[in-house]
Amino acid sequence: MSALIDWWRRYFIWAEFGLAVAITAAFLIWMLEWHGSDVVAALLKGRRVAIYGVLASVFGALLGFIITTVSVVIVAAQSQRLDALRESKHYRDLWRIFFATIRGLALATAVSFLSMLFDQENAPSDVWVAACFYVIVLATLRLARSVVVLQFVVKATA
Repeated sequence: MSALIDWWRRYFIWAEFGLAVAITAAFLIWMLEWHGSDVVAALLKGRRVAIYGVLASVFGALLGFIITTVSVVIVAAQSQRLDALRESKHYRDLWRIFFATIRGLALATAVSFLSMLFDQENAPSDVWVAACFYVIVLATLRLARSVVVLQFVVKATA
């Protein structure tokens, strides 16, 4: 178990990507093999545009927040209080996490918007539903990691 945890810590960005793929694969199996697409279709019926619109708006807003957070951390990183962080081997990870989150939220915003355009009531598409599900999972994992990292930065400056 310790080897898995060590591997996860070392390759966390790829691990989260793989986890999002695995969760989406399970979702697709449920949709295709166990008639989950009927459940999803019933949930989306008459609400597709609204749901995708809300997702695009939320992801776009979160993207703006994380970009602002990066700007604030850049300024805060110049503080003497963060000398230890800048000299740490994890300083590079801080930026990798933030930029992975930016990419994930940008992708989620784009896929949600495109789903709103292409997954229509008169021509529903399981492909767009699955793509949206994937970016929701990926963006959630990325955002959670960024929040944890931001907590460490805030603690270091307090």
